Amino acid sequence: MLHKVKKSVATMSPHVVDNAEVQEYKHRLDGATKALTYGLQVMAATEKNWTTLVGSNFVGFSDRFATLYPDDDALRAVAKNTATSSMQLMKAFTARTEATGSDPRKMEEQVKAYLAEIEEVDREVKTSLQSAKIELDMYAKKMSSLQAKTGNHRDEGKIGRNLEKYDSARQEYENSVAAVVVKQKAVWDKRQLAFSALFVGYFTQQSTAVTHCASVLSGTFAFADANRENLVALNMATAAGAVPLIVPPGCNAEKPTVHTVFRVSTDPALSVDIEPAAGEAALTAPLATAPLPDVLPIGLLKLFWSALLSTVFRAVRADLNAAEEVWAATPPEVDYLLVRPMGLTPSEPPRGRGAVKMLTARGQGGLAISVAKADVAAMMLDEALAPTTHRTGVTVGYPSK
Repeated sequence: MLHKVKKSVATMSPHVVDNAEVQEYKHRLDGATKALTYGLQVMAATEKNWTTLVGSNFVGFSDRFATLYPDDDALRAVAKNTATSSMQLMKAFTARTEATGSDPRKMEEQVKAYLAEIEEVDREVKTSLQSAKIELDMYAKKMSSLQAKTGNHRDEGKIGRNLEKYDSARQEYENSVAAVVVKQKAVWDKRQLAFSALFVGYFTQQSTAVTHCASVLSGTFAFADANRENLVALNMATAAGAVPLIVPPGCNAEKPTVHTVFRVSTDPALSVDIEPAAGEAALTAPLATAPLPDVLPIGLLKLFWSALLSTVFRAVRADLNAAEEVWAATPPEVDYLLVRPMGLTPSEPPRGRGAVKMLTARGQGGLAISVAKADVAAMMLDEALAPTTHRTGVTVGYPSK
């Protein structure tokens, strides 16, 4: 007990691990940690930076240009098309920010795994090695005190016993140093892999973003390339009027398919108005909502709800089925998702993104009777930006226990 008290007191004073090799590797690994952590921060901001660039510049400029440009000609048409394409591009970047399975994300995880190894070996320096150093320093101080005594106060037997303990503590410390150095060296030897993953991951992000921009805005870039030489050679002072613009094929490319998620209702006051974009036909359909009884937990509530849908709410269920049939009959290029949430209630606390489960067919499990509005809204937004389910109806809610 007395030994533990002395050791506890000893830990209150500084005990520096004085091995030069340990300190050198620690210095190198600390530098690698700072550099890699900074790189990860830049990678994390990359997608958001692209989203900001596209939103503030591409969308903002082209949309305002189309609004302010006074003529209704090919230039305005290209500007409008660019604004629409840029908006789709911005949504794509917003969805990509949440993506976890991309190659850059996988390389980012490799870097994080390497940083975790550095943290682990650094923890060993601060715990087991530091503990061994405290033990060694304690016996060294005790030996110095015992050997300084003279005459009747000098106890050779006690000095001998503590010398054995000192030698044992010194051997333990040296063994701990050797073990830590081996681990530090093994981690340091993998530095090139981590830095390579960071560098390649970052520029893969950039390459993917640039390629995506070039693909979505290919028509706009083709229009700019086709007219650049003529406009560079233009003499504004001698120009008599408008110059015919070259509009290459693809500048008015078809608008990308928009994935629309609807919260459906039989109540006319809650009906959804679908405003078609220019050139699109209006899509109308009777919409209804009612979770299928199959998803409710087994019990009286399930039997009661099934009875209601078969009797009192028979028309509601028929309306629901008819609505889905109407949407199912739309052309294949119309992408939609009908969402039937369980009981929406403000008293249900949100559980966070990903908590809501989508059921597309019977036999996929049960759902709890209530669900938070915020979680359903988040699920619908995620599905609109990065669709995973197409041209069907889903019942959504929390998995029942």
